[in-house]
Amino acid sequence: MAAPRSAGAKANGDFATPSITVVSLADVEVPNYQRGLIERHVQDMTENWNPMLFRPPLLSRRQDGKLDIIDGQHTIEAIRRRGHDAVPAIVREGVDYQTEAATFADLNTHRKGLRPYEVWRSEVEAGRKWAVELQQVAERNGLKVAHERVPTALACIGECRRILRKAEGAALLDTALYVLTHAWDDVRDEANDTRVERPLVTGMVDLIERVNPKGLIDKDGWVAKLRTASFKVEGSTVKVTPRSWPLYVAQLIQKGKVVPSALQTGSGQGVLQGKALAILLLGDRRAATFYK
Repeated sequence: MAAPRSAGAKANGDFATPSITVVSLADVEVPNYQRGLIERHVQDMTENWNPMLFRPPLLSRRQDGKLDIIDGQHTIEAIRRRGHDAVPAIVREGVDYQTEAATFADLNTHRKGLRPYEVWRSEVEAGRKWAVELQQVAERNGLKVAHERVPTALACIGECRRILRKAEGAALLDTALYVLTHAWDDVRDEANDTRVERPLVTGMVDLIERVNPKGLIDKDGWVAKLRTASFKVEGSTVKVTPRSWPLYVAQLIQKGKVVPSALQTGSGQGVLQGKALAILLLGDRRAATFYK
């Protein structure tokens, strides 16, 4: 049996120690393999700079002395906009252009981002306002923030975060979850996944925002209507539940009562799902006063 390699021997082969040095931004250039700048990302980094998040950019020194950006283009641009003319960076020497490009591709395909639930969990521990509010609102409505799909899970974390950024976002989400959880508190069919899927939460919040100025929110009345609501499918009566909701919306689209425009955007989904809920809870005529 071959003798095991020592940690030191393995390290010599597996880890090329880079140099970390302060480089002039005037020497840093953007190679052709780099993506275009995402302006909103650069602006956010520039305006909300957090020193704890700084990671030295990864650069490659060319034969002419100039430095290609392999990783950290947005960081470098933010630093430039904050008035600096130099940056600490990891500099690799003797790397050919094709290896640079391959490294850039690998860095952006091998990274595994955090799931929304994992982001939420860490931000709760950090005491971030939106994350703490989400936990509190979920618990008030008998739910648990989670990534699995079960009837008591609140899994549409990204959508909830968007809602909580609104003025009075916690109250909006609280009201929406109250209606949805009470309407289907007897739903235990595993096929329903959860009573608070994203389309229903998005639509309910959109509807609440529209009717709230008129004082027309009737939480318990809406609960009662959702409990008994049904629709026809090929002559059969189908009860409205989280599971049948997509079929109900599809029927409204087919009848021309709602228009699936701009579905790629959160606002488009909110209008579509909100109007479907308005027709169900307020009736066609009153729904039309809020959804032109």
